[in-house]
Amino acid sequence: MKKNGEYTQWAAEVTLESKIIGTNEAYLGYTDINAENNFPFKKDFSIKFDIEIYKMKKSGEIQEIINRFVE
Repeated sequence: MKKNGEYTQWAAEVTLESKIIGTNEAYLGYTDINAENNFPFKKDFSIKFDIEIYKMKKSGEIQEIINRFVE
């Protein structure tokens, strides 16, 4: 279709998006059930984890990882 000129660049972008047939998501859950006794490191870990994710998003590192898997 591209060689024949049967679609526009916009249509090509839509077609590319339609090729994504599934995604995987991951979640990191935190519990508050007796957390101070069972997980004394929880608060420190969650703060450090969130800061690292924020830095990775801001630097573009997360987008680079995403791009490697969707291209």
